[in-house]
Amino acid sequence: MSGDPTQKHEAQEVDGLPGGRVIGRYGEPDGPLLIVVAGLHGNEPAGVEACRRLFERLGSERSAMQGRAVAFIGNLTALEREERFVDRDLNRMWSTEDLAVLGGDSSHHTVEQREQRELIASMESELDNGRHPVIVIDLHSTSAFGAPFCIISDTLQNRRIAFPWSVPVILGLEEAIHGTIQEYFGARGYITAAVEGGQHRDPETADRLESVLWITLVTAGFLRESDVPGLSAHRDCLRRVSRGLPSVVEVFYRHGLVANNGFEMQPGFRNFSTVRRGQRVARDGDGDIVARANGLLILPNYQKSGNDGFFLGRRVPRFWLQLSTLVRKARMDRLLTLLPGVQRQPSAHGDVVVKAGGRLAPRILHLMGYQKRASDGRNRVYRRRPEGPA
Repeated sequence: MSGDPTQKHEAQEVDGLPGGRVIGRYGEPDGPLLIVVAGLHGNEPAGVEACRRLFERLGSERSAMQGRAVAFIGNLTALEREERFVDRDLNRMWSTEDLAVLGGDSSHHTVEQREQRELIASMESELDNGRHPVIVIDLHSTSAFGAPFCIISDTLQNRRIAFPWSVPVILGLEEAIHGTIQEYFGARGYITAAVEGGQHRDPETADRLESVLWITLVTAGFLRESDVPGLSAHRDCLRRVSRGLPSVVEVFYRHGLVANNGFEMQPGFRNFSTVRRGQRVARDGDGDIVARANGLLILPNYQKSGNDGFFLGRRVPRFWLQLSTLVRKARMDRLLTLLPGVQRQPSAHGDVVVKAGGRLAPRILHLMGYQKRASDGRNRVYRRRPEGPA
């Protein structure tokens, strides 16, 4: 890696725990900003390890970086306890309603609310400089074994950062779960992605997440390819483990959990296992749980925490992605109201209302970059995903 001894750089608190929330900072004050969050779930230490390695190497080799990278530990308390969370899942607390209560009396806050307040303050101090672009990457691992994958809200700017990783890209998950940190930053127009590196305790998971970070620094222009001699090995690491898997998958079903109902996945499933309609995939206190349709199993829950049992997804054809790019660049969504049952809602966000029941309109709305925001059983409200800072 080439270096510039005149460049200002930092590699502070690289050891992470117990040094504080900052895993590392590096780079110069001007230019783009990369924020990495690791350990948002306390039983997922691989992301923290990946960040430690990244900043140790950046600091030791005095890499000449354009812009600045900083990494934070999300839930210090849960990470110390090696638990997903203490009181509540910190990655389900980023809705407008949840954030509104953080301004109240902090003496009544839960562990995760205190963690969230500190994390927001730390991240906002980096964002105060008004630099663009801003990229926020949330590092995770899963209870099931399987290949790494990433989760994005389907915007063109998010595709540009995620596709070079060469791992499966999951779309539509933000319509199935709400209150994630990715949703929070995505609504502000920042480039965002969550990356699942593999099983929690698999030693390769940290390797994969580290590879994602190096590739991101090159793809986004923080470093030149020549600055990362091991870049081809990082790319090969992700391509090899993802070989034979679909490039893009869209989630169409979430199985939510009922507290204390004894949910247990059938053993042996991995991320992207193929399941058939009617196949038993889990059971709980009410009996067998079967797949509602043919699909790919995503995030099967083999841990005793969380409220998501599993998701089902389907492959997205390459031509559909290419068509959606053309449609969005041409802003063909201005013609949406020509579709039957679609009306433009008078709001600053340009929301559209679609009568429930039809299948064609939602698919076209996804094609044009819209996501479902609300549903009352009769109507669904869709909003165009922001491309760029709000």
